[in-house]
Parts: sequence; structure tokens; C-alpha cells
Amino acid sequence: MLRNHRNLYFTLAFAGLALAACNKEEVDSETQSATDNSMAETEFAMVFSTSNNIVIREPGTKKILNECYTITAPDTTDPWPRVLTIDFGTGCLGDDGRLRSGQIKVTITGPWNEYKSQITAELVNYYVNLQKHTGTLTAINQTAPGANTRTFDINVDNASIVTDQGTIQWESSRTIEWLSGFDTDTVKTDDIFEVTGSANGTNRKGKTYEVKVTSPIRMDGSCDWITSGVLELTPEGLSTRTVDFGDKTCDNKATVTIKGKSYEITMQ
Repeated sequence: MLRNHRNLYFTLAFAGLALAACNKEEVDSETQSATDNSMAETEFAMVFSTSNNIVIREPGTKKILNECYTITAPDTTDPWPRVLTIDFGTGCLGDDGRLRSGQIKVTITGPWNEYKSQITAELVNYYVNLQKHTGTLTAINQTAPGANTRTFDINVDNASIVTDQGTIQWESSRTIEWLSGFDTDTVKTDDIFEVTGSANGTNRKGKTYEVKVTSPIRMDGSCDWITSGVLELTPEGLSTRTVDFGDKTCDNKATVTIKGKSYEITMQ
């Protein structure tokens, strides 16, 4: 009888431990979505910034070696729309330390300083640090006459980044406000952009996620990384987490906060 009571005791004890293990909430430390989203954010911000600066000063037919990429532009007498090409060749090391190759093909519907003019930037056989990037960026000039800043609606469609660990997919619908630097066409280090809007994607591990900017993301032309701003990111099946890009300090770090616990990530 004593043995039976002892067996019953151990059975109940193990059952209690098993129940406690089942009820204990699994720790959510998923930061891959935030890392992959910032990777797409950074590169497509560069695509817009480069296309924007080149289109502004595009004077006609020319072939210019600017840094290590070549720009081929149409003649000013050509009818709209016009197409220009930014060619990074087989390997162009940028000021940001990233190695690019391939082309960005930019189609312009009209003079870029005019309200409602549109550019479409298409990536053609385009690689960054040997990772293939695809996608199309469309920007519409929404700047009202007499405005002190410039405003653009930006959509990125069918974007992907092929990594060794899997393929990142990304789309976004954003508004960009160009706060400073638009009076110096040939200088990009004084450009400051703020970005609002939403995005969605699939990280390299196949998990989908959605993004909403809650505090404008700041892009500073003198820095290779996002310098400030906050977004909310919700991975499939997990709780919403915040991604904080900091206080305008130029570094490649961001902080992901999940249920009160913070994790530092490195932007790529």
C-alpha cells in the first residue's frame, strides 16, 4: 500500500512539472525580421537617393564617371518619358563600403521638379555585396508650389534580396519628406530625408511580417545607416515589437524591444 501511495505521489509530481512546462510561455526573441527589414529599407533608400540626385541634375546626353559608376542620359530634346541608366559595371565600391554591380534603369515622365512628375527605378542584374537584389521603386513628386521641403510618395514592389540563408521579400508604401540638401544638386552628404508609411515582407527564414512607422525614419546623407526613427514590426504568429534606430547617432545598430525585453541588432 505504501508503494502504491509513493507511485501515486511521483506520478502527480511529474504530471505537475509537465503541466508547468506546457503553461510556461516560450520566450519570443525573434529579431531576424527586423534585421532583414532594415536591410531592405537601407538599400532602397539608396536607390531613391541616387536616382533622385541624378535626375535633378540630368542635363542631356552624357556619359559621366561619377565615383565608380557610369550615368548614361538621354538628350534634352528627346520626348518624355525619358530613360537614363546608372551602371555600376562588374564591381563598384561605394562610399558606404558596399560593393555593387549591375544597373538601375530610371524612367522619368517629365521634369522632376514639377508637381506629379514620376520616376520609376528598376533594378537590372543588380547585386550588393554579391547578393542579388530585384524590385521596382516608383516615386511621385507631391511637392506643393512654394513648399519649404520636398515631398514624394514612394512605392517599392516585388523586391527581393537573395542571401545564403534564404530569400528576403519586401514591399512598401511610403511618403518621403526631403528636409534639406535640395539646393546643392551635386552634394549628397547634406541630404536629410524622413520616411513614414508601411511595409510588409518575408524574412530569409520564410516568416512573413508587417511594418508600420510610428516615428519618422531619418536618412542622413552623411551616414550609411538609418540614424533615427521607430517602427512597429509584427512577425507572423508573434507579438508586435518595436524597432528603434536611435538618436541620430551614425552607427549600424538598432534596438528591438519585445514584451519589455530589448535586443541589439546590427544593420547590414
